[in-house]
Amino acid sequence: MKKRLLIILAALVVLSSAVRISAYAENFDYKQKLPQIASQLPDDPENGCFTAIALHRYDNTLDLTGFGSLIAGKDVPINTVTAMKYALTVKACGIEGSVYDALDKEKIKTAESTSGLVFSLHLANNGYDTGLTVSMHIDRLLARVTESGGFPTIGTTPDIDMTSMAIQALAPHKDEKDVAEAIEKALSYLSSQQKDTGAFRYFGSENCENCAQAVMALSSLGIDARSDDRFIKNGVSVYDALLSYRLPDGSFEHTHGTGANGTATAQAYCALINNDLLTPFYVIDSQEKAPETTEAPETTTEPQTETEPETTQVQKTTEPETTAEPVTTEVSEATSEPETAVGSETISEPETTSGPEITSEPETTKEPETDTEPETTGQTTTETETMETEETTAAEDTKARDEKGKPSVTVIIIIAVCAAGVTVCVVMLILKRKRVIDYIIIIVITAGVAVYLGISGVKLGNEYFGGEETVDVSGYITFSVDCSLVLDKEMIPPQKVEIEENDTAYSVLIRICRQKGLTVVNNGSKINPYISGIGDLYEASYGPTSGWGYKVNGKAPSVGSGAYVLNDGDVLEWLYVPDVSYLGDYE
Repeated sequence: MKKRLLIILAALVVLSSAVRISAYAENFDYKQKLPQIASQLPDDPENGCFTAIALHRYDNTLDLTGFGSLIAGKDVPINTVTAMKYALTVKACGIEGSVYDALDKEKIKTAESTSGLVFSLHLANNGYDTGLTVSMHIDRLLARVTESGGFPTIGTTPDIDMTSMAIQALAPHKDEKDVAEAIEKALSYLSSQQKDTGAFRYFGSENCENCAQAVMALSSLGIDARSDDRFIKNGVSVYDALLSYRLPDGSFEHTHGTGANGTATAQAYCALINNDLLTPFYVIDSQEKAPETTEAPETTTEPQTETEPETTQVQKTTEPETTAEPVTTEVSEATSEPETAVGSETISEPETTSGPEITSEPETTKEPETDTEPETTGQTTTETETMETEETTAAEDTKARDEKGKPSVTVIIIIAVCAAGVTVCVVMLILKRKRVIDYIIIIVITAGVAVYLGISGVKLGNEYFGGEETVDVSGYITFSVDCSLVLDKEMIPPQKVEIEENDTAYSVLIRICRQKGLTVVNNGSKINPYISGIGDLYEASYGPTSGWGYKVNGKAPSVGSGAYVLNDGDVLEWLYVPDVSYLGDYE
């Protein structure tokens, strides 16, 4: 009897969720939201790139030049995938003559990550001269397919999003035999990963973006995601599952109950628009206008009036964007290893400015030998320097004497801990506690804490940060902390730093950030660190998969930062990336 009740209850839960999801599908007309989305493109440029492509394909008469100018005004990003995304966006917005009309072919040809191969094929599909033929791009991407039929983000483990993205890139070539076979295997993999809710599970939770990418993959092949049997589970299609993440205001959330999310909203509207078009999404001019499958046809013209103010917004936004990425100009001149080139170029600058050129200027003032004033001046300078040195030494001695007479913070805290222990014992005596074991426990705890503090020490913020540490130098590396992919700035520009024997990517990060006054949040351990925050920038701040990672000599190591031992001459980069795929393949 109990088993029957449980089965009935489970069936009711599934049925209710199916009814709820289908209600979303029936009552939502996404086109009514498009004018507002068009007007908000400059508010979120990174996600707006995808939305702009979708809006252009929905109606290529829309005026998107304001947003296109904003993107075209950006310096070419360090990351090749982002640069290729900008190039497609600029094309969709009708902007010509920008730096994105001709990207660095060497970087495109040497792209190694699956996402890099996907976007390079997108460029080739749109007629860009990438230095490779379309067939070459296809072969490179097909070489990444796994035994399961899926495509990996990095390594050999298939990924739901990357598989959908690969299908979108291959879609224009679906009639070619090798491509058709790969697409069928990829669709079988995606179908096998779909859950009974119609959605997909990624890192332990179902989310909107996986559904959106799957819908875009199907619709790019000319398949309506609402009716394909392979992607309907328990009566719920992947399209229905996508709409279940819609909020009352028309925005979408990443996971249920988490609230509006820019990435989820952008990808959802891309999927909804393309499911009406049923053509390859990234072939930008493959469709002039989406079919009017729902009412409110006048919404197709409203974005024109909404986007007019964008010109003003673009002018405001473009200025900081242009000045905020000095490094990218150097990278565009690099060849196949942009990261290494950036490091070496940036470091060479301070060496030339801080070298003998500065000291050569006073020598030129001593060239005239008509009188002896320069010698007198030199003597006066020496005397002045001697006096300043003596004053500085005296001040330091006074400060040292003052500090010597003061108890350290550690001593003060140990005294406070001991006083607290004594106070507890006194209170227990007043309360006439007679058990000796209670007093012994208090004394042992107090003594243990005091010993621990005495050994480890306690430092205030101004003592912990900013100080120079003694390093037993075994070599030098180039070190940087870069968040330019999301904030167009570098926390710590590339610089030459000392390393000691057995220094790791993690230990150097901690030491340099301590010197620079930056906090590092490690949610792991010293042996196996998990860096979730540096400075005031934390994981998931720019999308659910954004966070910190590191590269050494332009490659993402396959071990944690606490296990990677650095060598003299290495280039260590800590990078904040929108997705782990931006780090490329593991070594």
